[in-house]
Amino acid sequence: MSIWSHLQLLAAKVDPPDGIFTQDLSNDTLKNVFNVVMALAGAVAVAFVVFGGIKYTLSQGDANDIKQAKDTILYALIGIVVVVLAFVLVNYVIGKF
Repeated sequence: MSIWSHLQLLAAKVDPPDGIFTQDLSNDTLKNVFNVVMALAGAVAVAFVVFGGIKYTLSQGDANDIKQAKDTILYALIGIVVVVLAFVLVNYVIGKF
């Protein structure tokens, strides 16, 4: 048995002193943190779609600017799909445990 295992066994036997607040990180807390992160990532992706649309509108027929705007919109839409899939996967996995 390693020293780390012995320390973990000893730590499990020790009661915390009075006045020290202990808190377990529950699944709901993890789920909320991931949901906030996913919401922020989704908001950033939507902002890039809007930015690409504005860039497309202001391109004035310049082929290079149009291509860059279309690429921005495409990559932002791919980002939204990835965020939605990650959101579903994280909530599914956390719900199973």
